[in-house]
Amino acid sequence: MATISSHVLDAVHGCSASGIRVLCHRLSEDQKSEQVFEVKANEEGRIVEEIDFTSSGENTFELVFFSDEYFREKLGESYAGRQIVPEVVIRLVLPDPEIRYHVPVIIGPHSNTFWWSE
Repeated sequence: MATISSHVLDAVHGCSASGIRVLCHRLSEDQKSEQVFEVKANEEGRIVEEIDFTSSGENTFELVFFSDEYFREKLGESYAGRQIVPEVVIRLVLPDPEIRYHVPVIIGPHSNTFWWSE
């Protein structure tokens, strides 16, 4: 089994984005979506989930980080309505069904950055 992990960082407060909701779904060749997992990041802003796929099978996944929901909880109603990008969506095509894919993300109300490593 492969592993998808992430460390989500809050650029506004300079800390881990503990509690942010993260959804992963698999996309078929005809772009149909199947949910694989939905979790909240731990107190360190981390998620670690195993996923099952074959290298020759459907290996396209999307990670959805619910940044607007997270910042509404952290910043309160004064933040409401200020976000035009409510989720950070990262599409991954995973070539190897046996390794770990680590996708750290830095989120802010007006920007985000991500990268990946094994």
